[in-house]
Amino acid sequence: MTSNKFPGGTIRSVEAMKTRCAKSGERYPCVGRLVALRGYDGKELWRMRVFATPFQINCGNIDVDQDGKFDCIASGRLGTALAFDPRKGAVLWSIDTSVVHFAWNFYNALIMPDFTQDGVPEVLFTHGGDNKYKAEMHKRDAGRLVLVDGRSGHSLGRYLNMSEYKETYISPVLHTTKDGSQYVLYGDGGETVKGDFLGIALPDLFRHVKNLPRSAPVPSTRGSYTSWRDKVEYLENGVFAIYRSTLKGVMTTPTLVDMNNDGVRDIAMSAYDGTMTLYDGDTLNVMWTTTTFLGYESYSSLAPGYFNSDDHLDFMLIVNKGAFPTYKYSLKVVLDGTNGNVLWQMNVTQYAQTSILVARTTETYRDAFVFRVQGVLDPDRSGVRNLLLRRKTQFVIKTLLLQRDRDR
Repeated sequence: MTSNKFPGGTIRSVEAMKTRCAKSGERYPCVGRLVALRGYDGKELWRMRVFATPFQINCGNIDVDQDGKFDCIASGRLGTALAFDPRKGAVLWSIDTSVVHFAWNFYNALIMPDFTQDGVPEVLFTHGGDNKYKAEMHKRDAGRLVLVDGRSGHSLGRYLNMSEYKETYISPVLHTTKDGSQYVLYGDGGETVKGDFLGIALPDLFRHVKNLPRSAPVPSTRGSYTSWRDKVEYLENGVFAIYRSTLKGVMTTPTLVDMNNDGVRDIAMSAYDGTMTLYDGDTLNVMWTTTTFLGYESYSSLAPGYFNSDDHLDFMLIVNKGAFPTYKYSLKVVLDGTNGNVLWQMNVTQYAQTSILVARTTETYRDAFVFRVQGVLDPDRSGVRNLLLRRKTQFVIKTLLLQRDRDR
């Protein structure tokens, strides 16, 4: 859960933000900043005021002003979402305020097909998270999917509410099957609110936004949209559930990676209740699922890498022992990509809300992963090589030498 409170109360409108800025003697906008630093020496290139704190930036795959160079979409707290030119530090558009709940966050922008066929792809956001609710209050304001015009930031029509008054904290992803069918995948629910791993076909999303009949043609889409129909539970407005949790939500973005070499990315889901499942990306059949970490909670997406001596990708993640907001410890875990079994784990005292960073190496089947620990790290005898160590709060880069070292 995130806090959008400032001295003087919660910001819930543009007018409230302007009042807050005036009281603090600053010009509007006064809370958020975007800063560009030059890569080779850290020199500041530009600084730009924005409505509130942006915490996710998507650069690439969209040229808003059609100047032949990619632009960026920033999103974050207090309904902050905008497009900007990263070379000039100039705002190209701010999101249509008619779809904004100013006490909520916007999560990472998803670049969509060009539905309006004006040369600029559209942009989809998940929007939700209100700190006014206590953990035991399970009926929340429904989070929403918001589709905006990529050229202007104007809403393309109705937003899509989460069903059953669920909140949402997840960044959506776009998945494509072998025949070209495309689905938006996302989740709802929270730390104490049950939720689901959800999807909606692109045509169904566009028809809902534009309030079109189910038979209406949708530009920039293709595919049959038939291979998943018998594998999911349909809810409302074309939304379907792939996985349903009885206690907690689905809060982390699924990882899309081709695990079976069929040319279609498969879907690795990590639910907050400790369930991890790998789905075939074309058929949606379950390739494996693990409930080893029931009783743990996870804010971590599954990070793919080669961590043992076979040619199948594996996954690393972090799980926390306990229940929100109190955790005893966390585990750094590597799962075998072929079956979901645990290859390696390390107990780390503090809990973590981040995902693992994985780096490719030039050595075959030996990738590296980066994570943070606190306290003194003892020499590790469990098949891990320590490459970098810093005192107190330590950032550790390790490579896994599991089966290969045992075979020597």
